Amino acid sequence: MPRTQGQHVLWMIMNKSATHTILITIKMAAECFIIGLKHSD
Repeated sequence: MPRTQGQHVLWMIMNKSATHTILITIKMAAECFIIGLKHSD
């Protein structure tokens, strides 16, 4: 397997993982925001 292909696969995995982390962070932030709105009501 060519070295560049290996790097590309690794980059794809890292990129996917980063996207997943960002989505989790957004989801958590949204939940906190909704909880905050309910408490301020």
